[in-house]
Amino acid sequence: SHHSHGSGIDPHIWTSLQCLKILASNAYKSLSLLYPDSTNFKSNYEAFSIKIEHADSIVKGTVSGSRVKSFIIYHPALTYYARDYGLEQVALEHEGKEPSAEQLRQIINVAKDENITKILYQSEFSATTVSTVAKDINAEIVEIDPLSEDVVNNTLYITNVITNK
Repeated sequence: SHHSHGSGIDPHIWTSLQCLKILASNAYKSLSLLYPDSTNFKSNYEAFSIKIEHADSIVKGTVSGSRVKSFIIYHPALTYYARDYGLEQVALEHEGKEPSAEQLRQIINVAKDENITKILYQSEFSATTVSTVAKDINAEIVEIDPLSEDVVNNTLYITNVITNK
């Protein structure tokens, strides 16, 4: 399945817990206008908010404690995550295009300079480029699913992958 977004805009805003919090708040506001008598929505929303806040502080602490500055990913699906936690997302693929020899050289240099030992990878893409780069930098390929339904735990998982060298 081809997964295209055109114009280079990363649509995966929920990979940022701060964006997720805004999405949840907007959803809650809309639902409470539709169903003003439902106490269920309110308690679920409040519990989810607390869960997001908690996860957000774990991610912040883990990232800053790890001193990791960047990560390599095949398809740039963690743009907002990277922005919110002060990391650089180094993508192998841009708008459906494989990296040029020059871009590959730069990525391999970043990996060596920063001792990056993993490449994040989404299963819907072909693994060829990923394996080539992984061999060149002696890195392991770790599959992630930015579309996972359990967004909060998925974000914690991705954080552990990025920060555990």
